[in-house]
Amino acid sequence: MIYENRPALTGLQAAWQSLPATVLALISALILIWTLPVGFFQHGHAALLAVGGIGLLRNLWLLTNQLRSFYYRHSAFERLRKQERALAQPYPQRLFVVVPSYREDPLVTQRAIAALSKEVSLLPCQVFLLFSVASVQEMAQIRGLVRQYGRRDHLKFNFMEQSEGKRMALGQALRLVSREYLRISDWHADAPNDIVVLMDGDTEVRPGTFRKSLGFFKLLPDLGALTTNEEGHMLTDEAAEGAINPWFNLKFAKRHTMMSSHALSGRVMTLTGRFSVFRAGPILHTNFIQRIETDHIDHWIFGRFRFLMGDDKSTWFDLLAGGWRMLYLPDVCVNCLETRGGNFFSLSKDLMFRWFGNMARNNWRALSLGPQRMPFFIWLTVLDQRVSMWTSLIGPLGALVGSLMFGPGYLALYLAWVLTTRTIFLWLLVPNGFVIRPIHIGLQMYDQWVGSVLKISATLLMNRQSWSKANNSTKSGQFQRASARDFLTWHRLWSYVAYFIFAILLLTGAVIFPAQFHLI
Repeated sequence: MIYENRPALTGLQAAWQSLPATVLALISALILIWTLPVGFFQHGHAALLAVGGIGLLRNLWLLTNQLRSFYYRHSAFERLRKQERALAQPYPQRLFVVVPSYREDPLVTQRAIAALSKEVSLLPCQVFLLFSVASVQEMAQIRGLVRQYGRRDHLKFNFMEQSEGKRMALGQALRLVSREYLRISDWHADAPNDIVVLMDGDTEVRPGTFRKSLGFFKLLPDLGALTTNEEGHMLTDEAAEGAINPWFNLKFAKRHTMMSSHALSGRVMTLTGRFSVFRAGPILHTNFIQRIETDHIDHWIFGRFRFLMGDDKSTWFDLLAGGWRMLYLPDVCVNCLETRGGNFFSLSKDLMFRWFGNMARNNWRALSLGPQRMPFFIWLTVLDQRVSMWTSLIGPLGALVGSLMFGPGYLALYLAWVLTTRTIFLWLLVPNGFVIRPIHIGLQMYDQWVGSVLKISATLLMNRQSWSKANNSTKSGQFQRASARDFLTWHRLWSYVAYFIFAILLLTGAVIFPAQFHLI
């Protein structure tokens, strides 16, 4: 299947351009193996099997997702798309689009709002646009763009001021949309198929995005929401230089694979704020709106604290708990407009800590729903989020311990294994037009190892919330100053780390219990 929004390169072109990086990686792996001392494999068999066995399980899990993704994109979703195209009337009677735009770069606003206005003007339905903005200047620019590019009489738009954060802005916007949706004079028989779109102010919809998305709600009565493929578009030289652009490209390519795999089970793991489409009924319910505005958890250390971000995870959890089906459209893609540049390590660290914090604050309650409330594979995926941050570090830490016990050849063998396996998994992205560069292999390791450390930190310090664009952070809850809870927080963090390191030492045989050891 050839998607309309597939990258410009074909799979063969991408494969040809990926050969130099592949050859470099495999030659490096062979050199590392060649340097192993004679008789190396006569020592440390138990440690090799233990560390390698866990690594093999991780790779089998990744391969399972790759195979599921391939089947979904080339078989299961193709059938759904054919059925959607056969619908006589795929469009809803009313479409509501909520766009929170907070101090976006004027160039970003220009591209995003122009594209949105053009697209919705082509739809044969009533369209209501609601923009939540931070300033009069932002409002004026958006109004001018909508009037310039919006060309249908049925297109209505309004503005709200965003002053208390994105969550409250979304809640207030949805309350206004709810009043429009329930207005007696505008009610109609097809109202259960009315649609609400939530999209960020830095999202540029491509031609056909709405046309190819809306019909699935008519096709699937149990569909609560869907989301789409994404690509990063760097609008400044600073944002495009160095490792930032390749890192974003790799992130989006891997996201495409994982979202397709999850969608095969009728759910996804997040309904991204970039662009997600919802059935109006559940999203305009009072409980749904209240969750977005005041979502919180009660933690035995941190007490009750509200979520300051992660609204896309709150919407996801509400629909997950309600048993609604969720869909991923691999053949519909939106552009994520980026102007953030600067230091790669600082930017990537801040972004990952924010993403993983949102995940951690929702993971436990999603897991608590149990496999009876969701497809079993999705429940396993939620469980894997808690496990993978630890298992991903067993390989590098085990290799370091093994090199201290049996010599540096142990570390060389592990690096050869990493180079080979990471290259193989990158090649699974190549048929989609992804070109492997030498930097991507290093970014794979960076994502896995540094990302795991940040996941652990975000999970054990889940009350710390930060905004990457504002470069600020806060601790939510009653106890923002040093207290006994701070002591418990850090004690728990370092205790977990100590237990994990001790487990690595046992796994590699660096620590062995005496033969007569007994637990009392």
